[in-house]
Amino acid sequence: MERIIARMLALGVAPNASQLRPAALGTDLPALLQADYAFELELVQLYLDAARHGARIGSRDDRIFFQDLLEEEQAHARDLIQWMQSLDRPIQDAPQRRIGR
Repeated sequence: MERIIARMLALGVAPNASQLRPAALGTDLPALLQADYAFELELVQLYLDAARHGARIGSRDDRIFFQDLLEEEQAHARDLIQWMQSLDRPIQDAPQRRIGR
């Protein structure tokens, strides 16, 4: 979040207050990890779309910025998959192709 705000300020755009989504509740660690994984997949898609948009409009800096964020979120998603697998919990809707690598 800090990097996005810093990028906005560097571009001369003032970030406004945003409404945060409510925290996902789970009854146990696997449920919390599953909720976190679902959120990571949303971020992966968001940053993928943003990087593609940057490429489409010819903004190399924006494409690189969002590509870096995308790669970080893909790594987080892979880490969550490994953690859930270590708990012997099946992963719901976790196609590997959606997170890359």
